[in-house]
Amino acid sequence: MPFSYILPPPLTYGETPYRFNVINPLLIAQIYELFLGEELVIDDSGEIKLEKKRNNPLGSVSTPYQVAKSIVEDEIERFDSVDDIKILDPNAGSGTFLISAFDILVQKKEEVLSRKLTFNEMKEIITKQLFAVDIDFGAIQVLRMGISLKLMLGNYVKPVIFKKALSEYKENFILGNTIINREKLSDSDWEHEEIIDSLPLSYQEAFPAIMEDGGFDLIISNPPYVEPKLYTKKWPYSYGLLKDMYGFPKEKIDSSLFFLKRYFELLKNGGKLGIIIQRRFFATKYGQSIRKWLSKEGYLEEILSIQDNSLFKGRTTYVAVLYGQKKYNKQVTFKNNLSKITTDLDKRKLTKEFQQKIVVDAPIISNGIWSVKAMYAEEVICSLFKNTDRKFYKINDKDAELKIIVGPQVLDKKFYYLTGDIDANGMFKGSNNENEDVVIEKELVRPIQGNSKLYSFSKKFSPEYILFPYDNEIVPLNLDYIENNYPKGFQYLSKVKKESKTRRNPGEKWYTYTRKQNLQYLTTPKVASRILCK
Repeated sequence: MPFSYILPPPLTYGETPYRFNVINPLLIAQIYELFLGEELVIDDSGEIKLEKKRNNPLGSVSTPYQVAKSIVEDEIERFDSVDDIKILDPNAGSGTFLISAFDILVQKKEEVLSRKLTFNEMKEIITKQLFAVDIDFGAIQVLRMGISLKLMLGNYVKPVIFKKALSEYKENFILGNTIINREKLSDSDWEHEEIIDSLPLSYQEAFPAIMEDGGFDLIISNPPYVEPKLYTKKWPYSYGLLKDMYGFPKEKIDSSLFFLKRYFELLKNGGKLGIIIQRRFFATKYGQSIRKWLSKEGYLEEILSIQDNSLFKGRTTYVAVLYGQKKYNKQVTFKNNLSKITTDLDKRKLTKEFQQKIVVDAPIISNGIWSVKAMYAEEVICSLFKNTDRKFYKINDKDAELKIIVGPQVLDKKFYYLTGDIDANGMFKGSNNENEDVVIEKELVRPIQGNSKLYSFSKKFSPEYILFPYDNEIVPLNLDYIENNYPKGFQYLSKVKKESKTRRNPGEKWYTYTRKQNLQYLTTPKVASRILCK
């Protein structure tokens, strides 16, 4: 018997004949995000083309639905009851986070009730629990449409006649600028057209009942990232105003950090946060003040750093997921997800998996950079400074006689750092960081001492090496020379070139190091110091 597919009864909007049950609400969001990321241009020949925007000063990048749902699930699981939690996305875009939240809240409530929700119960999730703000009028309209379609497609008793579906949520999903707080503007600020056009928003006026109750229970978002140079070029007055408003008067700052501070202002005491954010501030000088502020307030509970990837379509990203709560948390869990993200299933498991983890006291994250290695170092340093009878020497200070130099830096660490040993025939045999077997002539490697967790050097380590395509005078070897003299090494480098996706400096040999000034020290004698802790 041939298979036949029968469409369910058509859902109509009011009295119109349009069929909505064949439309995935996320499809509308994806179309909108494509609109944000591309533009029509006229090239030199006069031809009109659709091209990706080189720089979007609004910082609009679509969050994959699988990623958003993973973050939202993590956060909602932390609530004992989901009956009345107020959820906000202050930079909603087309609503990926809130659509995910709607799905999860429906599922949670049906599990508790052991039945399907009624239409009115599903509608109340939207009207009483989901809230959004965005500076883009089109985004708000798309969100209203998407959430309406989710409701229409809900698994409840039909038919239901829909009227004024989009306008019903005008009090929940509103147009405005989250970070320019209308209540903090002076009369002189309003004299600038730039401020007027930026749509300053008062959350007290937009959401009076929620703000009178202390704020929102949960904020989920992807704050837009705009580089300082783009912000100062497009919105110079706003940039200066925001730096003063959020306590960064002298620093260069990217837009996502304004949002990060604002989010905690909008949460009630004990309210929770789950966001995906650019992690550039983890290691930059300009991020030092926000790192210290987060440490002082103790708002962070977990930091999940994600390996460089193409998580956001068409872009290489450097992101992390931050989980927090508006109260002082004595400890912070720092995790690294080093997985390659290539499929939607990988994105779905993004926040569920990690390969490295350390739990540290909150004050530790105020110093230095944020990384698992740095956290281990901070633990050791803090334990040393607890012993007041010790004498410490500055060895990397600008006035110190002793210096610690930056060692070899390569663009493809996963291919260049090797674990193994040299056999009796003069061949290195081992593996790279991709767990691939590697066989190379010993002349193309140099031994290194790996110690990422600051273990005592009395501990025995697996032999480690680094691929080193230089001669003894630290001059790069030509590929022809490598091919003729070290065929195994040439074969491996050819594989690296084929598999590497890293952009390299033009005009230089692609297989050489990015920082060359200290390579001569790689094979010179070293001084090792030993610290005994009580």
